[in-house]
Amino acid sequence: MPRRKRPVLGIDYIIDTDGRAQFTRQYLLKLGACCGNQCRYCPYENKCSADTAAQAPAAAATTHSARAQVVSGK
Repeated sequence: MPRRKRPVLGIDYIIDTDGRAQFTRQYLLKLGACCGNQCRYCPYENKCSADTAAQAPAAAATTHSARAQVVSGK
C-alpha cells in the first residue's frame, strides 16, 4: 500500500486563532466525500447534516480523524 503524504501547512490545513488545525476546502475536496466531522471548511452541499454523516463511509471518517491527529501531533 503506498504511503500517504503528510498534510502541508498553508495548503492542506491552517492553524486557527485558537491553535487548532483546520483542514482547507482544497484538502477536503481531495477526500472525495463529506466525512461527517463537521469540518469548518466543508465544501460539500449538505454540510455535515445527520443524513450526510450517516452516508459517509466509516473508513473515510476514521482516516480523516487519524489525519487530524497527525496534524495536531497527538
